[in-house]
Amino acid sequence: FLYFVLKFQVLIMKVALFTIVFLLTTFSCFSQDKVDTLQIEKVGGSYVVKMYGEKLKNRHFKTLPNLTHEHEVLYDKANNALITSNVFGFIGGAALGWETAKFIRGDKASTPVLIVGAVSLIVALSTNSTYNKLIYKFAKQYNTDVKHKPKEDTSLLYFSTSKSGVGLTLAF
Repeated sequence: FLYFVLKFQVLIMKVALFTIVFLLTTFSCFSQDKVDTLQIEKVGGSYVVKMYGEKLKNRHFKTLPNLTHEHEVLYDKANNALITSNVFGFIGGAALGWETAKFIRGDKASTPVLIVGAVSLIVALSTNSTYNKLIYKFAKQYNTDVKHKPKEDTSLLYFSTSKSGVGLTLAF
């Protein structure tokens, strides 16, 4: 009887050892070796800024990691140019659209309103161009600063969970 008990214990130990080795070799390793840079694409006459392949909307720029005061100032200038462009574009489009509708109906179009509309659209195009230049400069400066940021010497080992399971995470 003792012989069978010992064989059974050896079998249990072999199965346990195999299970542990199998689980350790099949765990996924997660790491990030890429720097959080922005990708800049020129689409038409404007720039599209992406991070991790997804287009960044205007509200996402303030939440970027490693954002400095200089980046915020540059973004605020670009955002002000975009707001100005949108306001003047709306005014110009409304003025020209209103006067075009009057002309189509057979009424006489107002020349001062047409001039205001045309000037507003010119200002809108100009400030939109300024926005594109500033957002390009912002992305370039952000990428340069992130790539040349000194690395911290801290590394942390902690227990965490993820979509694929539970384990130790080494962050450095």
